[in-house]
Amino acid sequence: MLQQPCQRITPGQGQTDLGAESGQARLLWTRLAVLSGGFELDACKGVCTSDDLPATEILEIVTELVDKSIVVWEGGPQPRYRMLETIRKYAED
Repeated sequence: MLQQPCQRITPGQGQTDLGAESGQARLLWTRLAVLSGGFELDACKGVCTSDDLPATEILEIVTELVDKSIVVWEGGPQPRYRMLETIRKYAED
């Protein structure tokens, strides 16, 4: 039986994926780390909104994070989002 190698996020890897131009995306990503187990958009707005991160821009930034595979979209009647645990833990650091 073949074993899959462990996947690790190395320092700087997440920062490269977010890019220098997306300060709001990086800010949202780190704030989302407190929402383990997934979240709905309303919960995201309630926890992450601030003067630096207005509620009106949250959906656009979450979509950016989905496009960069930082956040995973789980469709359904009440759409939910989540981060892989390794990415969430990296955001906490």
